[in-house]
Amino acid sequence: MIAGNEGDALAMIQMTDATGAFTFTRVPANQLTGAFITAKGGKDAATGVDFTGLALVAPFVAGSTVVAPLSTLVAYFMAEGLSLEAAKAKVTAIFGTKV
Repeated sequence: MIAGNEGDALAMIQMTDATGAFTFTRVPANQLTGAFITAKGGKDAATGVDFTGLALVAPFVAGSTVVAPLSTLVAYFMAEGLSLEAAKAKVTAIFGTKV
């Protein structure tokens, strides 16, 4: 699902393909500013690990391709008031890896 900054759904629930890739259609670009992608449940295509009960989040950025634990931390810090760039820098500083 992709949700606006108020938590309202902007796109229908989508299933990923066998590689985990996803697309959203029929959402005007001007409605995506401040939006977040939420992935819930499913199974890891490579490992078969079941993600029932798990939700991962990522701030929507044009060309976004990953919803992962690190992007979830970025979204958390944004919810705490940091900008996207400041949140990414904080996660990078904590884990020593570029987000």
